[in-house]
Amino acid sequence: MPLDETGDAETATRLFARATPVFAAEQVDSYQIPVIDTPPATVITPIEQAEAFVAATGATITYGGSRAYYRPATDSIQLPPREAFIGTPTSTPAESYYSTLCHELTHWTSHETRCNRQLGKRFGDDAYAIEELVGLS
Repeated sequence: MPLDETGDAETATRLFARATPVFAAEQVDSYQIPVIDTPPATVITPIEQAEAFVAATGATITYGGSRAYYRPATDSIQLPPREAFIGTPTSTPAESYYSTLCHELTHWTSHETRCNRQLGKRFGDDAYAIEELVGLS
């Protein structure tokens, strides 16, 4: 083993590749694919006034994934599917959906062609915290 400047033995991490056979569940005899109970999808009845407001903004909104956020690079809003929103003791699923959408629309107004607010670069910096407070008002 080689020695470092102090005369101690050097330790190194060695990486190696290993082939591992993988089978699809359908290829394994007598294996039963477990049935996973999925909760029923939430049905959100559209609130027409909220829908009209959102449409009038002209914001680009895409649906999918599990997070809601405004993406400055594409000037777009990403939301989970409507069915993913659930109610709480103080709000219905529809209220949760629209409050999240309106919160992200608040961030959307920060674009330089609109209010030109400075967004934070990362969670926890001062500009990010201030922008979140704007989104709560």
